[in-house]
Amino acid sequence: MPLAHRLAHSMYAQFDHIVARALPKIAPRAVIAYENGALKTLQAAKRLGLPTILDAASVHHSMQAEGGLNDIGTAFRNRVNARKDAEIALADHILCCSTLAANSYIAAGVPADRVHAVQLGFEPGSFGPGSDRTAHEGPLRLAFVGRFTGVKGADLFATALDNLAGQAIPYDCRIAAARADGVPDLVARLGTRATLLGKVPHDELAALYRWADLLVMPSRFDSFGLVVPEALACGLPVLASDHVGASDFIVPGENGDIIPFNDADALTQALAKHAANPAGVRAMRPAALASAQGAEWAHYRTRVAQVVAEMLGWSAP
Repeated sequence: MPLAHRLAHSMYAQFDHIVARALPKIAPRAVIAYENGALKTLQAAKRLGLPTILDAASVHHSMQAEGGLNDIGTAFRNRVNARKDAEIALADHILCCSTLAANSYIAAGVPADRVHAVQLGFEPGSFGPGSDRTAHEGPLRLAFVGRFTGVKGADLFATALDNLAGQAIPYDCRIAAARADGVPDLVARLGTRATLLGKVPHDELAALYRWADLLVMPSRFDSFGLVVPEALACGLPVLASDHVGASDFIVPGENGDIIPFNDADALTQALAKHAANPAGVRAMRPAALASAQGAEWAHYRTRVAQVVAEMLGWSAP
């Protein structure tokens, strides 16, 4: 069990105690608390008769276990999950970051009328169509941004690229991912099929998005995935698995595609289809740009305020 995890949860608990003790003096009209650091605060809120909202950063922990993200030691994981369950029970409402996340809470038994999805946003900054973009020609250009891990579906992507090569289907691929924290075998496999760019600074990813024709995100688990709206904002269609929360932004056939997670054959077939018609993918660019409109953080804050007001029965801000 990494020491960093224990220290982080210890800090969450200390902050939770501080807020819980201060709550009577603060005298808020409602309490919105972040998961893992909310138990004492929510208990105090209940004693004061305040409405409570739990801001859930990810999917329900049962889905995290399916995605292989709970490899932090069984005893410690069980304590963390028990705390999460207690927080969920105390919350009048759960605020989730995607439909995927919301559905995971409903599947775990939380009543649907207590669960609300508000998709996250992105910081526009350098993410936009650019002024010097020229029409692409030649084979389909693929981009992968993430980590060389199974959670991100890097093994599925490697298999799909092997399959394309075996079928003599042309493509060009660039991968932005740090080699150091990846699975060595996946780094080696993908290194034979793509150009490995290493870790690309976040504010330089737009250049990759503008170069590419299709962002590939075959994650087995991604509660949201900020790269999706960032790529769309650059006019880049996205091929994502149905376990990527930000697939909420994707309309299949219009600004990308959605495939079943953990399915290398489905990924291969989707890539082969688009590689056979690169012009069709490139024609999705206007729809990709349009789908990112209104997805910035500023719009997210407005949407959250509206949803919270609805939860609490307050006048809309």
